[in-house]
Amino acid sequence: MATSSRSSFDLHRLGGDRRVPRRSVSVPCIGSRLLGHQTGLDRGRLLLAVGIVVPLLVGTYDSETPRLGGFPFFFWYQFLLIPIVSALTYVAFRLSESATKRDRRARGLPEQPAEQSKGGQA
Repeated sequence: MATSSRSSFDLHRLGGDRRVPRRSVSVPCIGSRLLGHQTGLDRGRLLLAVGIVVPLLVGTYDSETPRLGGFPFFFWYQFLLIPIVSALTYVAFRLSESATKRDRRARGLPEQPAEQSKGGQA
């Protein structure tokens, strides 16, 4: 009767006879993201994409009317986008920050990485 030479975890060869344990990698299900189970990072990326794509859609603001305070639509639309995109960027940053803290807690790490010295200590 042939016996298996495997131990409790799967092994594979990495050049020569050196054996290392094969690590299982958890891959998130893309389908769950399509169903609305998004992480904070996904939502942040979406907000950043909106802030990038909307100014590139020139056809949406390529006109002079309506005027606001004497400025053609093109100009005040662009000026209006500045605080809107800034707010979207801030919200994306906060979502990213909270997702990072949540991921660090889930992995048993402290919420903030340890401070590293800048060198040159006397």
